This record gives sequence, C-alpha cells and structure tokens, in this order.
Amino acid sequence: MSPKIEMFVERFSSVKFLLRTSIVHSTSKKFSNLIVNETEFKTKKTILSSTPYFIKVESTPNCFLKCPKCCHGRGELKNEDNEKMILTLDNFKKIIDPFADNIFGVNLSHRGEPLLNPYLFQIIAYCHERNIGTIFPTSFSMKLSQKQLEQIVTCGLDHLIVSIDGITQDVYEKYRRGGDLNLVLKNASALINIKNKLTSKTPFIEFKFILFDHNSHQLKDAEKLSINMGFDKFTVVLDNSSPDLAKIQSQIKAKKSAKKKPCYWPWNSMVVYWDGTVSPCCGGHYNMGNAFETPIDSIWNNERYQELRSSFAEQKSDKWKICWQDCWPH
Repeated sequence: MSPKIEMFVERFSSVKFLLRTSIVHSTSKKFSNLIVNETEFKTKKTILSSTPYFIKVESTPNCFLKCPKCCHGRGELKNEDNEKMILTLDNFKKIIDPFADNIFGVNLSHRGEPLLNPYLFQIIAYCHERNIGTIFPTSFSMKLSQKQLEQIVTCGLDHLIVSIDGITQDVYEKYRRGGDLNLVLKNASALINIKNKLTSKTPFIEFKFILFDHNSHQLKDAEKLSINMGFDKFTVVLDNSSPDLAKIQSQIKAKKSAKKKPCYWPWNSMVVYWDGTVSPCCGGHYNMGNAFETPIDSIWNNERYQELRSSFAEQKSDKWKICWQDCWPH
C-alpha cells in the first residue's frame, strides 16, 4: 500500500496538525476561545476578542545544515552571532503567558534546528506545566547524549518530526547537505528504544520524507524502514517546487478568490522569532511589533494587525498587498 501523501498547504491540514498534536491539552476555555476566534475570522473582524489558538515560536534560527531551499542553504542567514540567537525561557514566558489559557499548542521551530537551543527542554517542560502541547521538527543529524535523548521523552514533548529524505547517504545528502544519515538513524533508533523502555506514550515520533525527483525511487523502502524502526507515522510531503504542489496551491487560491476568503493566519495564529519579532505568518513579510518590548496581547490587536485584517476586505493599500494578492491571485 502506497503511503498517504500529506501536503500542508491549506487550513484544514493545519487544523489536523493541531488536533493530532494538542487535543490532550484541551479545556473548555480553549474551545470557547476557538469558537469565538473562528466566528471572528468568518466575519472578518479587525479587532478581536479572541486570541491565537496555535502559534509558532522560533527556538533558534541556527542550523548546521545547508539545505538548498532553506535560508541557510541560500546564504540568507548568517550564524555570526549564533550564541546570542537563542530564545531563553524567560523570554519565552513573555510570549506564551498572555495567551497560555487559550493556546492548544506551540510549534517550537521556524528557520533553525530547535535542538541547538540549550533551553529547549526547559521551554517544553514549562509548556507541559501550563497544559500546552508542543511539537518541533528536527534533522536529528547531531551528536546527542543518552541524557539528551531521555530528555526528549521525559520533558513533556508531544510530537517530534524527524526529517529523513533518503535512505542512503548519497541520496539523503543531496538535500540535507552536511547531514549524516547514519547519525540520524542512530539517534532515532535510540530515542524509540528509550520511549519503549519508559513505556511512554509521548512524544509521537514521525518520519517525514520530502519527495523530490532524486529520492522518489526510495519512497517505498523509506516507508518500510519507518515501520521496521518503530516510528509512529510515516509522512510524505511534496517538495515546495513540485509542479503537483503548485497546481494544488493554485486550485486552493482560486477557491479562496471566488469566495473572497481571507488568509487565516492574521486571525488564528502568529509567528514569533527568537528575538521577539512578531510576524503574522511564516512568510516574514511584515514586522507587527516586538513581544519583548510590548505585551504580545497588545500587539495582537495593534494598528498594524487591524490594517492587515481590514486589507482583505478593502484591497486598497499596497502596504499589505503581498498577503491578499497571494491569497487571491489576479
């Protein structure tokens, strides 16, 4: 049986992603906020009484790989001050505390390798204490001690995504440049063994395979490897430059255009960088404020956010053109 190809390109995929990760952290208050948030999204309110129910927080932008389609591989992000580009627990609290009662889960990555943040396990443990689900992806291509692997299981992490785009080094490193497949598999195997030994239900460990032309011949064997190793799930994601993905995205945009349906990000979620910069989405086109300088719940309804939300109805200002043009192509 061929593996199911999951393409995280539309809102329903994001909701599935949220539910799979954080349903165990539900409360009546969180569901009430979710209902209000969805209502405000559908009615295109500009000032919201609800708050985000899932956010992305960048643990660190640092990474030792040079994947060609990543900002590191393209040379857009330099690691000159990599020791400073780390989200601390205290700063994380400034981001999460104002929204904590309403958030189902947090994705602790954006541009880098989360495991390079020395405070990562403290951050996850804090989320666990606050009944907030956590998830992050990793290349897993780094030397990890037995203690670090045990912490991944015991810190309270809900979901770990391990990116493995090939089952031989020559194929794997065509995209994961600088990565060591044997080290990745060694870490994954050890982690699964620790999880089984501790009879822990978490983290949910996912094998993610980005499908390229150069690795498509290894797809079935990758799925077999995932099953044999004991991963909880095998997921295939289309390469961002795939014509098939572009076709699907075009169809989704056409449907949004016909219904004048706005992008959900400015209403449902946000991205916060390691330095506190708040962006409405992963695109990073706009700076909405800094969560370390201004309370993040104030930023959520500030003038910039109001302008962005209203732009989907007005389509008059070039300031936010990237957002609504990308959502509704002309």
